[in-house]
Amino acid sequence: MSQRKNIASNTFISGSNCAQSVLCAFKDVLDKEESELKAMAASFGGGMGKMQLTCGAVTGSFILFGLYAGRHTNDNAAAKDLSAEMVREFAHRFKQKNGSLTCRDIVGVDLNSHEGQTEANEKNVFGTVCVNAVENAVEIITDILEKQESKV
Repeated sequence: MSQRKNIASNTFISGSNCAQSVLCAFKDVLDKEESELKAMAASFGGGMGKMQLTCGAVTGSFILFGLYAGRHTNDNAAAKDLSAEMVREFAHRFKQKNGSLTCRDIVGVDLNSHEGQTEANEKNVFGTVCVNAVENAVEIITDILEKQESKV
């Protein structure tokens, strides 16, 4: 397992949300403090505010692409184009690996109900499905960033 995947999964297991965990694995690339990245992504856990919409691993990745593109060009239009290109590639590949971009579809239970929470805990959804989504995100991001670096 790569060092970034280890960082992301350990960050998640330690209590951070999916978005925070993905961002923290790339703090060196983003040149940001972990506390700043965690604050930036705090509201994206549980599929954005625990609504189980877009998976936190996905939204964290999208934040990362915006920060990355902004650091590599001073031209806002170019940064938007670059980050949009990375977002589209990421979304396609993440959906292939995880079946969806949506938290509820990925975890397969309603985390906002008592029954869903019980089922998630019984199935160890957070320790398996969510960790897997975070690690998949890191793997895809790493590949996308390596492609971008090779173009420079």
